[in-house]
Amino acid sequence: MVERQISSLTRRRLFQVAGALALGDVHRPVSALAGTTASGLPSNASQRHARAQTGLLIDGVREICTRLAAGGWRDLLLDVTGNVMDITAVGLVSTLRQPLTTIDRIAPGFEDFSLEGVSGIEPGSPARSLLYHALASPSVFTDRAGDVLSLFPTPAELDTVENYVYGVVPPSLEAIHAQAPGAPLAVVVFALEYRSGPQTVHGKHADLNFSRTGHARLGNVGPRYDAQRRAFLPLIADDPHSFPVQQPARATQLLREDGRVTGVATADITVAATWVVDAGGGQHWLARQLDIRRRFASPRLIARYGYARGPYPVPYEGPEIRSDEHGWTWTAQVATDLYQWTRLSFSENDPGRDTPPAVFRALTALGPPRGADVRWRIVERPAGRGYLCSGDAATVLDPASSHGVLRALMSGMMAGHVITECERGAVPAAAAIRDYHAWIMNQFDTDVTALGDFYRSLDKPPHWVLPATSLSTLSS
Repeated sequence: MVERQISSLTRRRLFQVAGALALGDVHRPVSALAGTTASGLPSNASQRHARAQTGLLIDGVREICTRLAAGGWRDLLLDVTGNVMDITAVGLVSTLRQPLTTIDRIAPGFEDFSLEGVSGIEPGSPARSLLYHALASPSVFTDRAGDVLSLFPTPAELDTVENYVYGVVPPSLEAIHAQAPGAPLAVVVFALEYRSGPQTVHGKHADLNFSRTGHARLGNVGPRYDAQRRAFLPLIADDPHSFPVQQPARATQLLREDGRVTGVATADITVAATWVVDAGGGQHWLARQLDIRRRFASPRLIARYGYARGPYPVPYEGPEIRSDEHGWTWTAQVATDLYQWTRLSFSENDPGRDTPPAVFRALTALGPPRGADVRWRIVERPAGRGYLCSGDAATVLDPASSHGVLRALMSGMMAGHVITECERGAVPAAAAIRDYHAWIMNQFDTDVTALGDFYRSLDKPPHWVLPATSLSTLSS
């Protein structure tokens, strides 16, 4: 079978075209754009140039499939698809596009593949493309018998498959406009990561997650990529002074010697460190390891939240927060036809604590409501010999404080400053620990007072809200 030749409209080229179209849409006719047709697709000359520069995308995908087939991927995908999707087939384009009547979602790593995915490649949707899911998901690394596959894709190869997903059917200008009807087009750059279902925003299935700020990978050596995990490693086993960054990594034990924190042990490696910074969130892992008590400035508070998709049933006028005698509810649009709600109940007697707002009933819920413990609290000793706590690991307030991200960034910067000053000998460690402790306490005291003032200003404030006071009245 002769395969249809696919032009090389990569994600980068798509951004270039979309950006040009956005400017043309606002400032001048699309027909005035050099190298594009009135439909918004590259002209024939541009298509020839793209092919000459990058080759056909399917050729890159075929090379990847051929290389990985020897590592067990051909057998794995045949097994999952009932012997239908053969990644070494001569007609690879048609093989990847044909509907699959069998996809074994019980096979290891395929449990969270999108239920809407029915083919090896779904144009424009990596999450619904079985081939992309298999190669990109960190959960796919063994065959059905539990034997680890012997080869894994590189980051560049994942980019190639992703480019094919977006380039196999290049979008028209109308299709791009349909993503945000009536809104001006713009080009933005996001960092992305393919995550398993529970770690995605919607929690429905494995999908790409995007970060508007990107991922900072700081270290004193080059990156170390673990292809099986589809992730970068944070440590070098034989060099405790070198640190690339690793995600995910779970700390299992805090190391101590003569009353000082000296490092952490993870499931994979033990790390000796002069300083350990807990930035792991409101579970207060380090404080629990050291039996450090928490002090509370509110009763138990659970922020319940959820997501829903669909056309909003009333004219959407922007993010909104509404309060009543039982708590407050926040609603906001987070993407096209995607909305989020958060409900904070002042007590467990709130009749609406587990249900979305009435306006959401016309939308399709993306999974059950979830919850987060946002009881106002602070660890009693956020700094000590060899350790610092920052962000939610040090203090937690409910979302109405409105600057949790800023507070986390500021405490992280302060922790870095303290360590730097100590290590260069500018400040004795005891003084630096004392100053960091006082700074965290003062920040929390100020935020508790401000949040208390806000709640007292409500028509029906919660009965437990503290009067303007200091931390001396907090309960342990």
